[in-house]
Amino acid sequence: MQNSIFKKVTSHISCGEFEIAKNLIYPLAKKTPPNFDACFLMGSSLLGLKLPQEALDWFLKAFSINEKNIHLLNNMASAYGSLKDYKNASIFYTSAIQIDPKFREAHYNLGNVLMSQEKWLEAIGSYTNAIELKNNYAEAYCNMSICLSHLNAHSDAINVCDTYLNQFGHNARIIVSKSRALHSKGMKANAIQTLEESILLEPNSFEMHTVLADFCMEAKQYEKAIFHYLASIKINPLEYANYNNLGILYWEMGNINKSIDIYKKSISINPISPVSYQNIANLYNQQKDYESSLRYLEKAFSLDKNAPYILGMIAHAKIYTCNWADLNFYIDQIQNLIPSHGKISNPFPPIAYIDDQQLLSKIAIDWVKDKYPKSNFLPPIKATSPNGKIKIAYFSADFHSHATALLMAGMLEYHDRSKFELFAFSFGPDSSDAIANRIRKSFDHFIDIRKFSDRAIAAYSRELNIDIAIDLKGFTQDSRTGIFAERAAPIQINFLGFPGSMGAPYIDFIVADSYLIPEGCENAYTEQVARLPNCYQPNDQLREISKSSQTRRDHLLPEGAMVLCSFNNNYKITPFVFDIWMRVLKQFPHTVLWLLKDTPTAENNLRTEARARGVDSDRLIFAPRLKPEAHLARHVCADLFLDTYPCNAHTTASDALWTGLPLVTCSGNSFASRVAGSLLTTIGLPELITTNLSDYESKIVELISTPSLLTEVKNRLKQNKQTSPLFDTQKYTKDWEHLLLQIHQRSVEA
Repeated sequence: MQNSIFKKVTSHISCGEFEIAKNLIYPLAKKTPPNFDACFLMGSSLLGLKLPQEALDWFLKAFSINEKNIHLLNNMASAYGSLKDYKNASIFYTSAIQIDPKFREAHYNLGNVLMSQEKWLEAIGSYTNAIELKNNYAEAYCNMSICLSHLNAHSDAINVCDTYLNQFGHNARIIVSKSRALHSKGMKANAIQTLEESILLEPNSFEMHTVLADFCMEAKQYEKAIFHYLASIKINPLEYANYNNLGILYWEMGNINKSIDIYKKSISINPISPVSYQNIANLYNQQKDYESSLRYLEKAFSLDKNAPYILGMIAHAKIYTCNWADLNFYIDQIQNLIPSHGKISNPFPPIAYIDDQQLLSKIAIDWVKDKYPKSNFLPPIKATSPNGKIKIAYFSADFHSHATALLMAGMLEYHDRSKFELFAFSFGPDSSDAIANRIRKSFDHFIDIRKFSDRAIAAYSRELNIDIAIDLKGFTQDSRTGIFAERAAPIQINFLGFPGSMGAPYIDFIVADSYLIPEGCENAYTEQVARLPNCYQPNDQLREISKSSQTRRDHLLPEGAMVLCSFNNNYKITPFVFDIWMRVLKQFPHTVLWLLKDTPTAENNLRTEARARGVDSDRLIFAPRLKPEAHLARHVCADLFLDTYPCNAHTTASDALWTGLPLVTCSGNSFASRVAGSLLTTIGLPELITTNLSDYESKIVELISTPSLLTEVKNRLKQNKQTSPLFDTQKYTKDWEHLLLQIHQRSVEA
């Protein structure tokens, strides 16, 4: 009777019917004294149900009866491996092998444990042993190929797969391993071709369709990618991961609504995976629906508090909506984890709430390692002395009415064409606005690269013999860091777009000035620091200010009030700076605070926060976004600009100074927290720079309570604007070109 039950349970386990097996064997397993077979089968059923700790409890009972059963030792090792206890897993697999050296599954499984610990060479040894015992052991060949690729022995990885295919014929898993090795070696077209040819032999291979779709998506072969993702979903409609991949694909194609529908389908299939929630949150974030984004992120966090980037994503959604409830909890978690963990955050959002450049650079380093690792596919290139002009390429998505373009337009026009040949590599939208037309005329070559892969763009840049590639995006929206990971030019520079280190080994220089990155602070940056003699930020002395009359009534501002303004994006407003602003408003009842209107949610939250601090929320007045010249014109209605911290006003600071509006700033330790200080230093108003929040508040109070002092500051600003290098575009351009020549010469000599 007992043996009959054991046979039935063994049969159910072999068929994957673990729940039935568990229920059938449990009455025998719980008897005393314990029976070896009953305990072993009970543990095996639980292991199949992915309950390794419970399984181990039963295996240990069986082990107390018989320590020499190799199948028990194998399953115990498997349970330990599932619990990531690799030490014990290795011990028990090794014990099984010592008892039966021909136990090929134990050799293979030991290889898997070693591979999980990234012990690639030892794992290869175990897989070799498994293959010697079973020549056509496809899984062992596959994993050996993976280990070799991790050792950058991609040719050997390909040869391992070819050895199997030549001896034993077609095998989908081997084909997938070979294609991955080809892809890792940089032979991406060959990888795609290998899979396309093999799929004809095995059209129902889920894995081949999936990997081929992944490769096609990366190569921007979107229609092919869609076809193969849909084919894989048809084969296995319950595999939620491919719905996620398809959602990402539609996102990249710009079909946001379709992408959201796909992610929701993924969630319906697997509601306990955080990945789909994070992906759909990203889409809502892109649409600036931060409330919906936060709702999905909080769900993802409840499912897995250690999900990659989840903390950074939640903090991002909260700062963009000025939702400060529990914000400090998430920021504290992020700051505590940065030194020892990767995959914390996209590098851009933390500049708004962390004032420690070392930590910010660590975030960037981890992001680059995960998302944009250095590619070695294209051969190394070195800076050389040019035969003629130095070829400079500016890479951006923002060659239109955008802050970066508004700052750079004049500098680009003043470039010395006798020394430099200028290339624009544009991956942004087509635009015919005035600034776009002006910028197009500034370049010798304006190249639309939107439809090309990062590698193709880098290769084309090399064909053109570009000497210096300048990344104007960094990690800001629509950036394409992958171009620089492929090394587009012998010299690559991080300039203007991203206020901080990119943490990338292939970005050679960061442009700064002596205030922005003081002497002795270079070790906080992975790039070499290249300093301009004055402010690092270019400005256009031809920027137009609308001549239309401006009245406070036009902007819903009270006529008799003192107007304090901060036209920074709302995400830069931190609770501790807002505390100061509200204290100032309470101290001076005749003041109002004029802010930029970002999102309805952010506005509502800021009004709520004002009321919580005892300030009438009607004293917060929100300004709609206007065209640049109209935005500049309305500054005349403000009395004083209040800067944010730790992410200062950047373009908005130069906007204020250009219109004659003084600003008070607080400089910190990060790049982003020192930009306004750099501008004020260059224009000769260093007394408006503070270095702690107490002094920041005091300076604001001093200027409000002493109108004559504020008037004197405004007069000096008006005078200095005429003579300061801050708005001398021609001088800036000469300094910029001199710096580029220095960088190029230094690189040639190196």
